[in-house]
Amino acid sequence: MAFFNNNWDPTQDSTSTATPEPVVEPASIPEPVVEPEPVSPPDIPETTDVDPEPEVKPRHKPRPRPSRRVKEKPSLKEIRSVLAAYRLLDDEDFSGLLARLTGAKDEGEKVERILADEWSAAIKTIRDLQADPTDMTRLVQVIKLQEKNPDLVKQVVKLLAVLADDESLKWTGAELDVAQTVSTVAPLVDVDRVKGLA
Repeated sequence: MAFFNNNWDPTQDSTSTATPEPVVEPASIPEPVVEPEPVSPPDIPETTDVDPEPEVKPRHKPRPRPSRRVKEKPSLKEIRSVLAAYRLLDDEDFSGLLARLTGAKDEGEKVERILADEWSAAIKTIRDLQADPTDMTRLVQVIKLQEKNPDLVKQVVKLLAVLADDESLKWTGAELDVAQTVSTVAPLVDVDRVKGLA
């Protein structure tokens, strides 16, 4: 353990060749005056002067991801409706009427036409005309229908021509003649022969 000798003189030491440094008394440094921080009331939160991080914008437009097509399986309801439409083709009369009406040649096209449900409005119109007891009121109904929906009248005439097996029925010509033909032929046909289209 070394002891500090206050009387030690470095000039008397024979081993030391270094010159002693003058002893400098530390200057008195004034202590800084610390001002107390203002105390904010406890109910007011302190606000910080920190700016939120700036938004980083991409330098290029992101490429859209290609959409993946997912193969959807047909639902049970769709399968049942296709099978029901296919069973309707067992009736040869219905199948023949459907072929003449739509021009479908094979069973696939016929099933597609049945499922398209494009003839239900025409069948309903013929049934409504059959429910009307007089020729005059049927004629008025057809004339009103020609004004509102001429495409439906074309379908009705085409369906009546197939059901009556009369190719002379045409939707062209004078509107009054077409209306009179529809009003007289509609009660004579059996719409139930094509009820699978309704």
